[in-house]
Amino acid sequence: MNLKPLQSLFKYFGRFSIVGATTTILYFILSNLLIHFKVASPMICSSGVYGMLVIVSFLGHSKFTFFNVVRQNTNQFTKFLILSVCGIVIRNLIIFVSSDLLLLQPFISILLVTMTIPFLNFFLIKFWVFSIK
Repeated sequence: MNLKPLQSLFKYFGRFSIVGATTTILYFILSNLLIHFKVASPMICSSGVYGMLVIVSFLGHSKFTFFNVVRQNTNQFTKFLILSVCGIVIRNLIIFVSSDLLLLQPFISILLVTMTIPFLNFFLIKFWVFSIK
């Protein structure tokens, strides 16, 4: 049995996780700093930082996660932006369905998002955004 493809997938997922954890920590710190210093409303601060970090995340994935597989191009960035917007919609949909329709505890809703979105993003980023043609 050839485990090479599975090992490769785990290697990419590890790198993907490092980029994701880094941008999540940056989001938390930068958003809270901007809110603390009353730069703008929490919604604007959060959205602005999220928008900046989409670029950081794209660069991290293109240069670190998948650096030896693909070369960065505009089409990939467009796909990455589409995926980011879809991620926000899917997160909101999961939370709406689980907490508002199914009346699950908010903790469970957030847990569902946390367990679903990273894996969905990983596979879409690997096999759509940075796919090898």
